[in-house]
Amino acid sequence: MAKKLIDLSQFNKVKDWPKVKEAVDAVILRLGYRGAHTGTITYDPKYQEYVSACQKLGIPKMIYFFPCSISTAEAEAEANFIISAAKKTDLCGAIWLDSEVVYRDKSGRSDNLSKASRTKYLNVILRKLHAAGYECGVYASASWFAGNLNDSELEPYCLRWVAQWADRCTYTSHSIDMWQYTNTGAIPGIDGRVDISKCYINIGAGSETKATRKGVTRQDIVDQICSWEGWSESNGKFKRIIDIYNYYLSTAVKTGTLNYPVKYTDEWCATAASAAYIQAGAPELFPIECGCPRTIELAKNMGIWKEADNYVPSPADAVLYDWQDSGSGDNKGIPDHIGIVIAVNKPAGNIYVMEGNKEEKVARRILKVNSRYIRGFVTPKFLEEEPTKAVVPEAKKKADVANSTFEPTKSDTDLAVEVWYGTHGSGDKRRSALGSRYDQVQNSVEEIGQSVSTFVSASKAYMRKHGCEKLI
Repeated sequence: MAKKLIDLSQFNKVKDWPKVKEAVDAVILRLGYRGAHTGTITYDPKYQEYVSACQKLGIPKMIYFFPCSISTAEAEAEANFIISAAKKTDLCGAIWLDSEVVYRDKSGRSDNLSKASRTKYLNVILRKLHAAGYECGVYASASWFAGNLNDSELEPYCLRWVAQWADRCTYTSHSIDMWQYTNTGAIPGIDGRVDISKCYINIGAGSETKATRKGVTRQDIVDQICSWEGWSESNGKFKRIIDIYNYYLSTAVKTGTLNYPVKYTDEWCATAASAAYIQAGAPELFPIECGCPRTIELAKNMGIWKEADNYVPSPADAVLYDWQDSGSGDNKGIPDHIGIVIAVNKPAGNIYVMEGNKEEKVARRILKVNSRYIRGFVTPKFLEEEPTKAVVPEAKKKADVANSTFEPTKSDTDLAVEVWYGTHGSGDKRRSALGSRYDQVQNSVEEIGQSVSTFVSASKAYMRKHGCEKLI
């Protein structure tokens, strides 16, 4: 379902932020602009006030910037300004570049740029934002995309926020990520007209992003790697994963990591595993490296390498493979591939893994515990480790497990989630525990196991409903 977003700048008058929070799913704040005549980069006069209000109330937010660069150096300066500001707050989604004419008489410094030049400078900014780990895109009217930009030459990861104030959006050159459908909307708590958009892409929780958490959790890593599922060499999105890794390599202090910028033509499975930890904000927990053999070497130095094919991992652990494994004895060969564990079904002995560069895309694999080709595991140590069997709070666990009963108010999907995590055992034990609902629950078990997104969604819904922070 599309989400309702509004964009705000100095030209809007917000009187009641709590009412605004109830009326929208997120806001997009104007960070600033480059002066159309002076060429000076300036914050929007209301930006800090609006950011503080959103932070205080937990309103999810994105930001946008109005660039007027007329050279590569100016575009780079704009990008640096945006990145510096973005690092100081938590964002729920993309950073947007507002591309449009400044003055109708075209007297603005960038109003007369050619399509090629305007596109070139936008791409300079997009590349720097992308390399810094931010989703990014361009805002423009449908006619501006067609007449004033070389739309097809924008970076492959560039999102589109299309303005067309009509009953429907006729833009067809690219997928539409957001549609601003009116500039005369009314929102409780705001005086005057408001721009309103429909958002078709996922947005985060804003105040609950990694910037304000006590510590990164295993689920954060799982969510990060799963958010890249389907990114591939064919659609070009895999480049962002490599950019995240290379940007970190160029700016952070590493321990043991080879100073090798990964090329788009290189294999990128280990790069993807490292990038997931980088992007989630926990690179110190993982051996950041672009090659599988050195990943093991660094993990050993960190004391987080598990040399055991039969080890039962936890989500956010990494599994390494050796495709030359004979299947006899402990595999100690040279590793060829790596993926991040996203779930484990202990009763069934299944390990669910999300892997970068699996057939040239981010995709999942299901393997058995102690199966052939497993080389070993990287087992990061998180700050707040939860017990591996803490499926439900203690009071519920006594009723659900020790007494082999369950709350009759739980849905079939709730019980199926518990089955996946081993609460009700297997075979006759499970049949006895579930009683007359056994068949319905088993059907739900199969349904939520059909895709990673369904599995993760059901698990998160269970945690919210029953007050659990973690299932495994």
